[in-house]
Amino acid sequence: MKLKNKISRVFKFSVLDKDTVAYISDDKLFVIKNQKQIDIQTPKVSRILFKIGKYLFVSESEPDGMYVYDYQNEFTFFLLDFILNIPISLENRRTQKYFYPNVSRKDIEAITGKMDIVTPNNLASTYPINYGGNGVWLVLSERYFLSLKNPILKCLHFETGSIKWEIDFSEIGASMKYDGRKIEGEVTNLYHISDEVIVVELSQKGIAGVSTDTGEILWQVNKDIEPIKPTLYKGIFYGFSEFYYEIDGITGKLLRQQSYKEIFAQNNFRDYRLTRPCITEDLIAITSHYDNAILLLDKATLNVIQRIQIEGSKNGLSLTDIPQIHGNSLYQLDGDNTLHIFDISTVLN
Repeated sequence: MKLKNKISRVFKFSVLDKDTVAYISDDKLFVIKNQKQIDIQTPKVSRILFKIGKYLFVSESEPDGMYVYDYQNEFTFFLLDFILNIPISLENRRTQKYFYPNVSRKDIEAITGKMDIVTPNNLASTYPINYGGNGVWLVLSERYFLSLKNPILKCLHFETGSIKWEIDFSEIGASMKYDGRKIEGEVTNLYHISDEVIVVELSQKGIAGVSTDTGEILWQVNKDIEPIKPTLYKGIFYGFSEFYYEIDGITGKLLRQQSYKEIFAQNNFRDYRLTRPCITEDLIAITSHYDNAILLLDKATLNVIQRIQIEGSKNGLSLTDIPQIHGNSLYQLDGDNTLHIFDISTVLN
């Protein structure tokens, strides 16, 4: 497998299409398109928030809004902080900070659908977006949104702030340590699967489907003592724990359970301290923190296509820097803030 490119001093990156990657370096946004580097003229930025369609959303450390880069037409504009322009009756709403790790495509399309004909001055939305800090908001509809302050998840009305339902996950997600200590449950991720179901990822108790209408827990998957840290791809959760799992995001039905640890051991790849998997139609890529390596797997069989060693990284590979596959390229950010880009076309033929 050939190393196509190696970019140093990368803080965060996002693959925009098969020929274009954006990254933040020294508080500036850069884009490499067809091997040519473009310096994007924005003020100091520190975070890539998300990408929807042709738009990349980035922010400053303590933002009043976000910058949007249209990477097809190569221009950037600024959006004000939506939450300060909407009458939501929440206590201390101006001082609370939130981050938004799992933005629903439907939610953002309510905004980006207008962008082709809109300017920053007249862009408006009924969907608040806020980011940064110690909580999570997830938009459900034009009327309701979720507010998570662990371990409490609430469904609130936009205009009145009234609570439609709330769930305390401290007991539902509780677990016991090996020494007998009880650990209260925490929510680590929220996923807006459909109009009827959200999925809650718990720190030690798998994943659970929750009714968006009533807050009722519809199903819970917790097969073993190892937490499932899944990746959502086309409505299905994929994760490596005691076994390899594929779980239907609507019903919670276990679609596949397969042993994998022997395969990993045969390839000198430890089965713990792993990133979440990167999933495509035919491939899985997963990274080992301790081994400084990536396994590229055939999704249908879990057979190893290639083991890729990341050379020269003094600080290993972070568990939060999940490998990414786009087209024939595999991307991995290491602990030294170097982005490695591999050409995987030769091993796929």
